[in-house]
Amino acid sequence: EDRRWVYPQPYGWGDLIVPEAFSHPAKFARGLIYRIIRTGIERGWWTPGVTHLVDPFAGVALGGLAAAAAGLAWTGVELEERFVALGQANIDLHRADYDHMGYPVPRIIQGDSRRLAEILAGVGIGGGVTSPPFGDSLMRRGDIHIPITQQWMRQGSTNITEGGYGSTPGQLGAMPE
Repeated sequence: EDRRWVYPQPYGWGDLIVPEAFSHPAKFARGLIYRIIRTGIERGWWTPGVTHLVDPFAGVALGGLAAAAAGLAWTGVELEERFVALGQANIDLHRADYDHMGYPVPRIIQGDSRRLAEILAGVGIGGGVTSPPFGDSLMRRGDIHIPITQQWMRQGSTNITEGGYGSTPGQLGAMPE
């Protein structure tokens, strides 16, 4: 049985992100991240123009695009330099629009999120939104088992341990089982 998860292209992002950003193995679905942001605002968790969100696994800054569109400041921390560069390219695609509309410009920082407090010292963070990397430890919650395993991921189209996320020391997606 072929258990590869084939995402429908283009993940709802179309030309809103640079084409190379589709290489990231775990992107927010556009509808999902916009719904998360909208729900946080509707429930009073975050206030546009006031709240600053952090994403410790920023990827290619898709959460930043959604946050900025809602008037929320966003800082993302990403370990892999190539994804930081792609995230910055995604942000730069919309920079003129953010400036014109008075929206906060997202920012992405290259760093190890295990040192998040140190990296974000002095930044007033009011919330967090993230999509953590896959791993067996994230796939089991009590009696709930999501049928995604490290073995399946190695066989699938998203190869986490052999170049999907990267090999930077500390890369959670590439940690041994």
